[in-house]
Amino acid sequence: MIRWFAIGKVKFRIPAFFQRGYTFPALIQLFLVCVFPTHLWALLLSFRDVTWVAERTRAWDAVSLVAYALLFSLLETIVIFFVLLLLDLLLPRLWPIQQRVIFIGTMFLILAVWGVISQLYFISAEPPIPTAAIGFLVRAGHPWRIVWAVLLPVVVLSFAWPAYWVIRSQKTRAAIKSFFDRLTVLSSVYLFLDVIGIVIVAIRNI
Repeated sequence: MIRWFAIGKVKFRIPAFFQRGYTFPALIQLFLVCVFPTHLWALLLSFRDVTWVAERTRAWDAVSLVAYALLFSLLETIVIFFVLLLLDLLLPRLWPIQQRVIFIGTMFLILAVWGVISQLYFISAEPPIPTAAIGFLVRAGHPWRIVWAVLLPVVVLSFAWPAYWVIRSQKTRAAIKSFFDRLTVLSSVYLFLDVIGIVIVAIRNI
C-alpha cells in the first residue's frame, strides 16, 4: 500500500485515515445506511405537522416544511457519515473494508433506534411508560437509579450482542450486508426527495 507521495523532491506521508483501504462502493453503502434513519424520522415528524401547517397557512408552506426537514436531514447525514469514518480509525486495520462498514453501520442503526425511542418520550401524547410504572418509580425515592439499573444493561447488551456476532459470524455479516443492500434502495429514493427538497427551498428563497 502506498504510504508516501512526492511533489517534486518533497515527500509527504499519507495520513492513516486514507490508508484504510476504502473503496467507493463501500463508502456509498455506508453513506446510504446513514441516510435511512435520519430521513425516515424527519419525514415522519414533518408529516405529523403537515396537516396542521396546511390548515393554518397554505399548502405551499406545508410542502416547504417537508423540504426543509429533508435538507436538514441531508446535512445531518453528512455530518454523521464523517463521524463514522473517524470512528472507523478505532477498528482493527486487519478487518476487510466490508466488515468495517457492516460493523459501523450496524452500530449506527442500533444507536438510531435508541435515539428514536428517547424522542418518543417527548413527542408522544401519552407517556411510553405505563402509569403504574411511573407511580412505582416516584414512590421508590430514587427513580433514576432504578431506570439506569434497568436501561443500562439493556442498552449495553443491544450493542454488544450484535457486535459479537458481526465480528465472529460470517453468516451474520452476509445477512446484514443483504439487509444493507435492500436498505440502500430506499435510501436512494430519499436522496431523490432531497434533490426535490433543495429545489423547493431554492425557489422559496429566490
